[in-house]
Amino acid sequence: MIAGELKKLLSIKIKYRSDGFTDQFNRVLVMKLLLVCSTVMCINWFKDSVNCVVPSSATVSSSFVSSACWIQGVYVYDELKERVDSVSYYGIPKDIDMDGTYEDGRPCPVMINSKVFSGCKPLTKTFFLQYQWFPFYIGAMALCFYLPYVLHLFANEDLISLKKTVKSNGSTADAILNSYFNRKTSSKSRLRLRILYNYIIKSLYVFVNIISFILTDKIFLGKFKNYGSQWLLWSKLPNSVAYDYMGARSFPKPGNELLPPFGYCELYESSKDIKHSVANHYRFLCEMSQNILYQYCLIVVWFLLVLGIVISIIGLLVLLLNHLLTIVFVVFRGLSARKLYKVLSLRECEYLELIRKRNLPLYSEIILKLRLEKYNGTGSTPCESPPPGFDDLSKLNSHV
Repeated sequence: MIAGELKKLLSIKIKYRSDGFTDQFNRVLVMKLLLVCSTVMCINWFKDSVNCVVPSSATVSSSFVSSACWIQGVYVYDELKERVDSVSYYGIPKDIDMDGTYEDGRPCPVMINSKVFSGCKPLTKTFFLQYQWFPFYIGAMALCFYLPYVLHLFANEDLISLKKTVKSNGSTADAILNSYFNRKTSSKSRLRLRILYNYIIKSLYVFVNIISFILTDKIFLGKFKNYGSQWLLWSKLPNSVAYDYMGARSFPKPGNELLPPFGYCELYESSKDIKHSVANHYRFLCEMSQNILYQYCLIVVWFLLVLGIVISIIGLLVLLLNHLLTIVFVVFRGLSARKLYKVLSLRECEYLELIRKRNLPLYSEIILKLRLEKYNGTGSTPCESPPPGFDDLSKLNSHV
């Protein structure tokens, strides 16, 4: 059942969409892959738990330790990430009592049985609790990639409506002129506002990608920003070096540095009855297998966000370039067509471009009627004009 639902979620229908390809990459592909990652991690979230090494001498139960450590989180010593000579797992010393170092770097215990070792500086504890809520964070991030599309539907309802009108067989040039080129119903300021909305939408996609990347990096203590590039370097290592977990490397595995699968958990035992009063302190070594799954999902997230930043910036630049080219063509091309197109706004130019791509005869008829109605009009925002010598715009289509 789960595999079937994931398959439906990943399926993408090839069809015409009102937004551009750069926007579709973010709100379709990125959003769906993030939802898949969130779903897979949520399944693991419900199923998996924290498992700790509980000695037989301990009076607390393993189930209590597992639940308590899941709530409190685990920690590692970040200073030990390159100390392969003294660690058993990433950030975990071979001797559980060695929780400090001398000035020369030698490991030492800060305190044993109330005895304090002078000169032994405690190691810094770095806690990891992301497994508690990270699947829901990824799900919320996926929804953020869809929000700009909601604004797109509002800002471009005119283009969406025009597309349906042109597609229908009963559409006429007069009906389109009255509905979409009528300044009484659509003022210049309103048309310009729709153009501004599109720039805001493109900027929102850039903003969502960058903020998601920065926030995720902050969540993982600044270790996420180089995560993908570190994995690419890791993939070039020989198998005997990359996966040797007995200290053959002087640097950690990128996934373990981001989310270590092992860590320490400390608990206090406290109980009292009529005869006994118990107060004890425990430190357990725990494993979090769910972090392995998170590591691989975060590789996908890293590449999606990096590609999303690049592609969303390209989408913003393409929109700006299209409008700049429209203005440049009017300044340097055809005087006759310039008089007509000069009175049209950029938004009305987009209407004409959509009609030209969908129905060329209807486009030619609308151009002729516009030349009759607005040839002597005035305006400030130009759009596309034909090359010199092409007074009949219907000839421009074959030229293009």
